[in-house]
Amino acid sequence: MPTVEFAAGPAPRVTLVGDIDLVARPVLERVLAAIRSGEPADVVVDATEVTFLSCGGLSFLSRLAAHLREHGCRVRVVASRPSVLTVLTLGQLDSALVVHDVSGSEFEQHAERS
Repeated sequence: MPTVEFAAGPAPRVTLVGDIDLVARPVLERVLAAIRSGEPADVVVDATEVTFLSCGGLSFLSRLAAHLREHGCRVRVVASRPSVLTVLTLGQLDSALVVHDVSGSEFEQHAERS
């Protein structure tokens, strides 16, 4: 079962866990709506625990990036699994997003500094 968590605020953060597929779509849509209704800001998407990223997950990231780009903001996706990084590259989202290939502990240190 996928897990999607959203922490709003001046540094919004979306945490994705498990298979991000059709089952996660309703929650992803609510997260996207919440981000669109808030103040534009860079968003960090922690995908370090994603085991599978479907076209629904790619669609969410693409629409999120397009919305934020309109406001001069960006999406930083942090992932560590080769399968997820490959999907981002094949889906050509690595050019629309800032993708970081890091381990979980390195991400925590990176997130604290930003």
